[in-house]
Amino acid sequence: MKKNLFLFLFFFLIILVQTSGLGIFFPERVVPNLVLAFVLAGAITFGFSETWKWAIAAGILMDIFTYSRVGFYVLLFVLSAYFAGFLSRRFLLESRVLGVLAAGFLMISSALAERIFLFFLNEAGNTQRFFDFMPEIFSDAGYWIIFNLALFFPSLYFCKKIRKFLKPSEYKIDARVKSGNF
Repeated sequence: MKKNLFLFLFFFLIILVQTSGLGIFFPERVVPNLVLAFVLAGAITFGFSETWKWAIAAGILMDIFTYSRVGFYVLLFVLSAYFAGFLSRRFLLESRVLGVLAAGFLMISSALAERIFLFFLNEAGNTQRFFDFMPEIFSDAGYWIIFNLALFFPSLYFCKKIRKFLKPSEYKIDARVKSGNF
């Protein structure tokens, strides 16, 4: 119960920061997705089996707060969490160099998929607009990638701290067993 309430309030706060606070600090077309960063970090840290419920809840709240099409962010967050959980189990994203590169690539590809899918939802059937939109995506891509990664890696660190906070007994070594005194 404590865990569920804490995570709900945490994601609610992150969504409030995403929808009302990040636009102040970043230019309009390069606002990073903080909620996506925490969903991916949660999937890497906790695994998909524990994260999918929070990906759905965060997606529903994000759909409500951003007035986007119903289910868009739910689908984006659940699929991103699934791929992050899959990669973290298969390729051990916790390793240093390769893990950092794979996690960064996952964040960038998920955020790029978000931008492209939002475009297709808003401009359905207008193919000429798509060819005009592609240079817009890549014109600010450098800043956008840097900002997304700058928010993703601290969120990964923060999720690891949340994991230790919510399950402290799993990380303590029993001194009696280690010394042989039962």
